[in-house]
Amino acid sequence: MVKGEENAKICWYCQKIAHCYPAIRPQNKCSCFVPMGKEISHKRIAALLSITLSILDKQMRKFGTDYIITQLNERGHIIRYQVINKYTRFYEMNTGA
Repeated sequence: MVKGEENAKICWYCQKIAHCYPAIRPQNKCSCFVPMGKEISHKRIAALLSITLSILDKQMRKFGTDYIITQLNERGHIIRYQVINKYTRFYEMNTGA
């Protein structure tokens, strides 16, 4: 790892290293920009998976958020997430369906 890259993050859209973390994702910085979608609650995520909120919390801690996203994708739900100060926000991409 190059010095200074320990705080670098991967761009959500183009997967390149980004050294900033803007509060708003600017459209003009990345040609792959896609809106985040409609924010949905953890309770809704649990309902989509047919589990309780406490089980969702345990699975997120044990397996990680990517595991939850994989489970949702297998059920046909396109969900993205963003971690902000240790809190995970979920966004539903197929809101028009």
